[in-house]
Amino acid sequence: MKIDVVKRYFELLEQFSTNEADYREILHPEIEQTEYPNQLTDHVAVSHFETLLKRIPNGRKLVNPVNPRAPACARKSRPASGPPRPASKKYS
Repeated sequence: MKIDVVKRYFELLEQFSTNEADYREILHPEIEQTEYPNQLTDHVAVSHFETLLKRIPNGRKLVNPVNPRAPACARKSRPASGPPRPASKKYS
């Protein structure tokens, strides 16, 4: 069922999975991702299946809380386990 594929994709993202085999099972081989200019990319970038698979580990590095280029929401301290803390509350 298609919804199961979507759920699995989000599970992999939430787990920061870098297992290429997991993504090969759910991504269509003719996938094309277009990334428009943003804080990390100053031009339009188009990636295809193999390129996306190679870039999976880079995504995990990007949202690593100790990475100074990571988005502010990723750099905030998080508990050792469990979901991220709500952004609206302040914790010491």
